[in-house]
Amino acid sequence: MTSSFLPRDMRDIDESLLSRFTSGFVASIDRPDFETRRRIVQQKARNLCFQVPDDVSDLLAERIVSDIRQLESALNNLVFKARLLNTHVSTDMAWEVLENFAIENPAPDFESIISFVCRYYGLSDMQLKSRSRKRQIVTARNTAFFLARKHTDLSLKDIGDRLGRRHSTVLKGITNVEREISGQTPLGRQIEKAVSTLSS
Repeated sequence: MTSSFLPRDMRDIDESLLSRFTSGFVASIDRPDFETRRRIVQQKARNLCFQVPDDVSDLLAERIVSDIRQLESALNNLVFKARLLNTHVSTDMAWEVLENFAIENPAPDFESIISFVCRYYGLSDMQLKSRSRKRQIVTARNTAFFLARKHTDLSLKDIGDRLGRRHSTVLKGITNVEREISGQTPLGRQIEKAVSTLSS
């Protein structure tokens, strides 16, 4: 049995039924994360025998976050439109389809930010948290610091703890990002693009 409420929160239900409900295994099913939504899109596309590019799967999974039926419906509309026009799906076509859906854009949590930064810079979670001083990894790490400070309530220490860094390192990284962005350097524009992509 599924329900939007836990057994203890149900009203006007016979006590013996509530007792029976709670005697079994009660599992809470949370919202699917980005990777789960992405896999759902890809699996549904395979069921429809239709090739959907990774960037389109990512777009659908990023823009429809809470309602899997809406996610499936958006994919169905996209596939039907492509078949009707006898063409491949594209991100432009996906954006057109998404205009017909109620898209939520909640503030990202820390895990979403890390997942986004890793995808954007083409890194793994392990690389982002490593001790590497390679320019791309340092830039990605500083971007993660900046976004986490901007979009979450985490303190500098909390952010540092989650990425294996001291709070002074986090502060320095954020300061570097702000300086690059305000100076409109090539690196600053790259970081600004990443920030705007997550916020849009």
